[in-house]
Amino acid sequence: MKIMIGITGSSMAGYSIELIKELIKEHDVYVIMTQNSMHFIDQELIINLVEKSKLFLNLYYNINNPIHLELAMQMDYTFIVPATYNFIGKYTNGIADDFLTTYCSVVSNEKLIIAPTMYGKMYYQEINQNNLKKLEALGHIVMRPQAGYESVGALININLIKGLIK
Repeated sequence: MKIMIGITGSSMAGYSIELIKELIKEHDVYVIMTQNSMHFIDQELIINLVEKSKLFLNLYYNINNPIHLELAMQMDYTFIVPATYNFIGKYTNGIADDFLTTYCSVVSNEKLIIAPTMYGKMYYQEINQNNLKKLEALGHIVMRPQAGYESVGALININLIKGLIK
């Protein structure tokens, strides 16, 4: 299967590397990194895991070549790991101002899995909870994080994510 991993700017962004390592064993994996994610992960780490042609940086692209449409049609699943408060708020409210949110705007709802990862106070904030409920109502899969740490979502299980791939 073809799987896109969207990496946003979070101190938990390193978790996505472990997920990529697992998924490339059985799947064709592509990666979109936001500008903020590059503060937490060196893109060379990702290039060492996937081919350079499968890494899309959050840079503006040629408007005459709408690659986000082509990619969205090719992917079987898209996982946003970690999904930050910022990404969730922008995407839920139709703001597509970077490559990842623009790409997600054309992905089928049931093929987009969102794994929120943020501090507990941010996660449980009413606006964020309303956004997550709205996404679920639209047919998105929102992986509710496991509790136990101040950073909610820090323990999202890779096997749980892999189990969503059919």
